[in-house]
Amino acid sequence: MRLVGLFLVAAFLSFFAVPQAALAWDGYVVRVEDSNCIAVGDEPNSKEVRARLFFYGIQAPTGKQPMAAQTMAFLQQILPPGTPVTIDEAGEDENGLTRALIRSGGTSINYLLLQRGLAWVDRRRCRALYCRRWMIQEHYAVTDRAGIWGLDLGTPPWQWQR
Repeated sequence: MRLVGLFLVAAFLSFFAVPQAALAWDGYVVRVEDSNCIAVGDEPNSKEVRARLFFYGIQAPTGKQPMAAQTMAFLQQILPPGTPVTIDEAGEDENGLTRALIRSGGTSINYLLLQRGLAWVDRRRCRALYCRRWMIQEHYAVTDRAGIWGLDLGTPPWQWQR
């Protein structure tokens, strides 16, 4: 009986703690809209956008924030139009924006941005079990002074918009 209870708890947590695989779909990059958002379509080299997707669990610099241009250039380099991507939707945030894990060639773009120091973990929204691993990766980027962490600005990036 105890084993059944543990199985039910594990099943419940796995269902609600991470984005659902049932929502996974394949698409093609139409364009990188900014360092937090890409437009995805159903056909390679299509101009028709199926969805505007924001990276789940992370935030990257945008607008006139430090490293925004470099982050956008990096995304445009690794995700040119027509690039096949796999999307694991995590749902909509409080602003109605669709958040997703985005993979290209088996590599998580969300994680890659953290690894390069071009984004930070969004502690308000990142609630999946792997977010802890992402925070560890962010810490490595900080100690390596990668990307935004090498700027010596004195203000943490999550306060730049305030």
